[in-house]
Amino acid sequence: MSEHDIAASGFHEGQTVALVSDFADGKHRQLSGLTIVAHKLPRGTIGAYYPECNVLNAIDHHDEMSKTPAAKAIPVRIVADRAVAIQ
Repeated sequence: MSEHDIAASGFHEGQTVALVSDFADGKHRQLSGLTIVAHKLPRGTIGAYYPECNVLNAIDHHDEMSKTPAAKAIPVRIVADRAVAIQ
Protein backbone atom coordinates (compact mmCIF):
# COMPACT_ATOMS: atom_id res chain seq x y z
CA MET A 1 0.00 0.00 0.00
CA SER A 2 1.08 3.58 -0.37
CA GLU A 3 2.17 5.35 2.80
CA HIS A 4 -0.76 7.75 2.34
CA ASP A 5 -3.31 4.91 2.13
CA ILE A 6 -1.83 3.20 5.17
CA ALA A 7 -2.12 6.39 7.23
CA ALA A 8 -5.63 7.19 5.94
CA SER A 9 -6.88 3.66 6.66
CA GLY A 10 -5.84 3.66 10.31
CA PHE A 11 -3.61 0.64 9.72
CA HIS A 12 0.15 0.64 10.28
CA GLU A 13 3.09 -0.89 8.48
CA GLY A 14 3.73 -4.42 9.72
CA GLN A 15 0.08 -4.98 10.74
CA THR A 16 -1.47 -8.31 9.82
CA VAL A 17 -4.59 -7.91 7.70
CA ALA A 18 -6.94 -9.87 5.47
CA LEU A 19 -8.15 -9.08 1.97
CA VAL A 20 -11.85 -9.64 1.37
CA SER A 21 -13.41 -9.78 -2.08
CA ASP A 22 -17.18 -9.79 -2.47
CA PHE A 23 -18.36 -10.28 -6.05
CA ALA A 24 -22.01 -10.14 -7.04
CA ASP A 25 -22.23 -13.96 -6.92
CA GLY A 26 -22.72 -13.77 -3.14
CA LYS A 27 -19.66 -15.87 -2.25
CA HIS A 28 -17.37 -14.60 0.50
CA ARG A 29 -13.69 -14.75 -0.44
CA GLN A 30 -10.89 -13.81 1.93
CA LEU A 31 -7.18 -14.28 2.39
CA SER A 32 -5.81 -13.76 5.90
CA GLY A 33 -2.33 -13.49 7.32
CA LEU A 34 -1.03 -10.72 5.06
CA THR A 35 1.35 -8.03 6.29
CA ILE A 36 1.08 -4.37 5.34
CA VAL A 37 4.24 -3.05 3.69
CA ALA A 38 4.63 0.52 2.40
CA HIS A 39 5.51 0.80 -1.30
CA LYS A 40 5.47 3.56 -3.89
CA LEU A 41 2.07 2.73 -5.35
CA PRO A 42 -0.73 4.96 -6.61
CA ARG A 43 -3.32 5.80 -3.97
CA GLY A 44 -6.23 3.39 -3.91
CA THR A 45 -4.22 0.42 -5.16
CA ILE A 46 -2.41 -2.44 -3.47
CA GLY A 47 0.08 -5.02 -4.61
CA ALA A 48 -0.32 -8.70 -3.83
CA TYR A 49 1.12 -11.94 -5.12
CA TYR A 50 -0.40 -14.84 -6.96
CA PRO A 51 -1.07 -17.72 -6.89
CA GLU A 52 -1.69 -17.00 -3.19
CA CYS A 53 -4.31 -14.35 -3.99
CA ASN A 54 -6.14 -16.42 -6.62
CA VAL A 55 -8.66 -17.32 -3.91
CA LEU A 56 -9.95 -13.72 -4.12
CA ASN A 57 -10.90 -13.92 -7.80
CA ALA A 58 -14.33 -15.15 -8.90
CA ILE A 59 -14.13 -17.84 -11.59
CA ASP A 60 -16.37 -15.77 -13.88
CA HIS A 61 -14.30 -12.56 -13.47
CA HIS A 62 -12.42 -12.78 -16.76
CA ASP A 63 -11.92 -11.19 -20.16
CA GLU A 64 -14.92 -11.98 -22.36
CA MET A 65 -12.89 -12.74 -25.49
CA SER A 66 -9.80 -14.57 -24.20
CA LYS A 67 -11.34 -15.92 -20.97
CA THR A 68 -8.11 -14.88 -19.20
CA PRO A 69 -8.76 -14.36 -15.45
CA ALA A 70 -8.90 -10.67 -14.51
CA ALA A 71 -6.33 -11.12 -11.76
CA LYS A 72 -4.95 -7.59 -12.11
CA ALA A 73 -8.24 -5.94 -11.24
CA ILE A 74 -9.81 -7.56 -8.20
CA PRO A 75 -11.70 -5.14 -5.95
CA VAL A 76 -10.93 -5.90 -2.31
CA ARG A 77 -11.53 -4.57 1.17
CA ILE A 78 -8.67 -4.56 3.65
CA VAL A 79 -9.64 -5.56 7.18
CA ALA A 80 -7.71 -6.24 10.37
CA ASP A 81 -7.31 -10.00 10.79
CA ARG A 82 -9.06 -9.91 14.17
CA ALA A 83 -12.14 -8.35 12.51
CA VAL A 84 -12.60 -11.10 9.94
CA ALA A 85 -15.22 -13.71 10.69
CA ILE A 86 -14.46 -17.13 9.28
CA GLN A 87 -17.31 -18.29 7.07
